Amino acid sequence: PTAAAPRRRRSPRAVRRLAAALCLAACGGFVFGIVRGRLEGEADPLPPSADLSGAATGHNAFTAPDARAMQAGDYDRALDLLHAELAAERDPARRRELADRAQEIGLSAHMRDKGEGRVALLAFEDALAVYREAGDGPSAARVLANLADALAIRGERPRAAAAWAEALEIAAREKDAPLEAMLLQRAGDFSCAVGDYDAARKRLNRALAVHRAQRDAAGVAHDLRYLGLAAADTGDYPAAFRHLSESARLLHTLGDKETRAAVLGIWGDARLRSGNVRGAIPLYEEGLAVWRARGQAYWTAVFLARRADAAARLGRRVEAKAMARESLRLLDTSNGAVARALPLHVLGDVARAEGDRALARRCHAEALALRRRMGNPRFVAEAENALRLDEARQP
Repeated sequence: PTAAAPRRRRSPRAVRRLAAALCLAACGGFVFGIVRGRLEGEADPLPPSADLSGAATGHNAFTAPDARAMQAGDYDRALDLLHAELAAERDPARRRELADRAQEIGLSAHMRDKGEGRVALLAFEDALAVYREAGDGPSAARVLANLADALAIRGERPRAAAAWAEALEIAAREKDAPLEAMLLQRAGDFSCAVGDYDAARKRLNRALAVHRAQRDAAGVAHDLRYLGLAAADTGDYPAAFRHLSESARLLHTLGDKETRAAVLGIWGDARLRSGNVRGAIPLYEEGLAVWRARGQAYWTAVFLARRADAAARLGRRVEAKAMARESLRLLDTSNGAVARALPLHVLGDVARAEGDRALARRCHAEALALRRRMGNPRFVAEAENALRLDEARQP
């Protein structure tokens, strides 16, 4: 097999910033969940805390065929080539290098927002198998977290929950406090997405204690981001505003525009749900500008759906329909199937307001099916109520 070029380790700060650039791809947080405003339980394609410390450090570091395929954007071929190389390789050190490269393929497939969910899953599973056979617990826990996010964005909640449980069990067994804090943070986001807010707060407060003790400003910012989400989703708006404002301030200081944009989206959701619909719009617009400038189809669609929701609540039906349709068009080309629920819900609401109950029922029924895939009871109930209104006899 072709030899890999020497690998270069990144500093923890560089790892965090690269992870944020690769996706954030918030991660509203799955990573985790973009619930009705955050697009009900949808996962961040790659949360800002995604761990790249064991992964290869860039396409140009390799001259192997799979690296050239990645550079061409052909992730299917890149993974096929790497899989074949893994099957033929017996040297443990070399297999570890190939596993690191499999993680890079998975992360890059998420980053490009081109419906590569299957490739990401298979790449992470390849890497996980190698880390397990090598007895490398920390690397296995990290890739399990990435695998959980990939599963969650596809709406595969039970498999995602199992991956999180295994990752946290490994981290606790390794007695690695920074690793466990990072995983608790991301698992807390997942708990928010599926509506288990008590578990979310427990996980996030444990992570926050570690990050504050370590003076890790980025870690604190992300913990507060998800604690703000949990507070907003459960109606504790003063706590939500407090957590989210501190998170946004820290992220501004760190220069992390992408994650700050995700926080602004959650902050906008909190304003919208508390009744301040007009106050949510500037926050959504600021976040939307960031994602459009970076060419992120998935997150542009997420924020368009939020704006459409706000417009619909203000009775701006033409604007709401245009934004919801653009959101759905972008999601047709990205890997956010569950994220389609909010724009569909908005189109259903507008159709009902315009008297087209048949269209309203179709849109709300599809939104309900998607929300049930993630299983957040609050947003399932909202969708069920919308359908009941569609089917009610007209006065």
